[in-house]
Amino acid sequence: MPLDYDYWPCPFCGEGTIELMVKKGAFSAKRTACRAGRGVTIRKTKSESFVVSDACPSCGKKDEEIEKKWREEGLI
Repeated sequence: MPLDYDYWPCPFCGEGTIELMVKKGAFSAKRTACRAGRGVTIRKTKSESFVVSDACPSCGKKDEEIEKKWREEGLI
């Protein structure tokens, strides 16, 4: 699973930049074989985002508050 880092503005003050770690979703395929025949099972993993910064450098809001705000808004 590839990990990317992204920078978003603070949801409270809009000035500070918050670092996010983004784990992108991926597809995985698994082949199966039994008496009944062969098959392929495809699964997709969800993408997830985590706040890496400890706090906003401008307003001082903690990472828990920032992540909670973004989850309420449906951004992560």
